[in-house]
Amino acid sequence: MGVKCPKNMNRWVHLDRVLNFYKQYRRLIIAHTLEKHPKKLPSDMWWVITYAVATLALARDQGKGVARCGPNSRPGSAIV
Repeated sequence: MGVKCPKNMNRWVHLDRVLNFYKQYRRLIIAHTLEKHPKKLPSDMWWVITYAVATLALARDQGKGVARCGPNSRPGSAIV
């Protein structure tokens, strides 16, 4: 990718990225799990908690101005 993460990247940013992935691909995750591992399907409560924690993680990042890195951001850019 050629992008280096700034030093102030922290676990909240990584948690936010993982939870946003779950939110974005929720339907595909559910379809795959139903097909391959129906007994391991996440409960509705798990999805509610995932959405709630994703919102809290993002709010925490925005409050601290933590920088993000990835394909759509510049190194050193911060959320303010």
